[in-house]
Amino acid sequence: MDETLHRALVEFSEKESQLNELDHAANLYPNLQTELAQEAAKRIVCPNCGAKAGVDIIYGYPGGKMTSNTILGGCIVHQDSPKHGCLQCSHRWGLRE
Repeated sequence: MDETLHRALVEFSEKESQLNELDHAANLYPNLQTELAQEAAKRIVCPNCGAKAGVDIIYGYPGGKMTSNTILGGCIVHQDSPKHGCLQCSHRWGLRE
């Protein structure tokens, strides 16, 4: 079999598998798109890059719902520990209260 054709078939098979996984996830979590949109709306503008990709940094032992949009800050919180972090450029800012 031609190398290019073989690579194209493998790539097609992988993409088909990914689409099947997405369909399965959509059936398991029908509200996922709404939840992701609500989460994105809560984000704040990063002062470093200007992207609306800022989220609160979570300190301590993480519990509850964790997503890929979560930034963990560690177990120990100091007075100068940043409050927010950017998912796009990794900049951290804001003082804890």
